[in-house]
Amino acid sequence: MDQRLIKALEASKNLESLNRQKKYAFEKYQESITVYHNGGSFTAGVELIREIGLYLSKDLETAVFIDNENIPIEIENLQNFYHKVWDIYIRALQEYKTEYNDIISILRNNSV
Repeated sequence: MDQRLIKALEASKNLESLNRQKKYAFEKYQESITVYHNGGSFTAGVELIREIGLYLSKDLETAVFIDNENIPIEIENLQNFYHKVWDIYIRALQEYKTEYNDIISILRNNSV
């Protein structure tokens, strides 16, 4: 078989493998931003953080949120909930960034 064809096939397999790794890293990130609180399941993200912040800016200590299963969940002590969501979100984001950068680094090293 032609060497160029063999190299192209190897490059294609490597790229496919890296794409699977990127997809897996993102799926892992999505799972890690799930917050369980008061019997509800919430997705830690900018939208939820802003929503909690809005209630806190109105000096509310309790609010109702719709969880991932569309169930209304009353959350008491919004400050604690805010910190819990924020911590989970930031930790997951940093882990995803590190894992993604590792994958990109492998891609760059293989393309040299």
